[in-house]
Amino acid sequence: YTKEEGGRITPIFDNYQPQILLENLEINTKKFQISKEKLTPGEEDHITIVLSKETEIQVGEKFIFREGGKKTGIGTITKVISSK
Repeated sequence: YTKEEGGRITPIFDNYQPQILLENLEINTKKFQISKEKLTPGEEDHITIVLSKETEIQVGEKFIFREGGKKTGIGTITKVISSK
C-alpha cells in the first residue's frame, strides 16, 4: 500500500519482520529478504519470507502484511519451499 492508501511511510529493508495475514491465520515472520537495497512504499518486488511456523499455504494465495495492527502491504504467493 502507498502512504495515501494507509500503508507504510518509510522504506522496507531486509530483516523487516511484519506479521503475515493469510485468510484467518496471522503468522509472524522469521526472515524477510527483498531483492534490492530498499523497498519504498507503493513499489513492487519479489521477496523471500520465512514464516515463524509451518503452515499450509498455496501458490496463488493472497496475503497481507500487518504492522502495529495496520495493513501495510499486500502480496501473492508465487512459490512455496517447505523445510521438510
